Amino acid sequence: MCALTLLFCGCTIGATDEDKFPQLRVCRSEWRADNIYIPLRDNHNFNIQHLYEEVETEDGYDIIVHIVKNK
Repeated sequence: MCALTLLFCGCTIGATDEDKFPQLRVCRSEWRADNIYIPLRDNHNFNIQHLYEEVETEDGYDIIVHIVKNK
């Protein structure tokens, strides 16, 4: 009974951003559960042929992720 209780402690009711696919997930660290989930809009997907690009800035760089509308 204890094992079943521990098993179902992480279950949630209702959809969250983590349940929607496709999604972009930013993992800020491997030690904490502080990931950021960015769901894509309906009928959109990643452009696999040109997925991202890096743009230099004065403070570092930005990453631009290319997303296209499904046909």
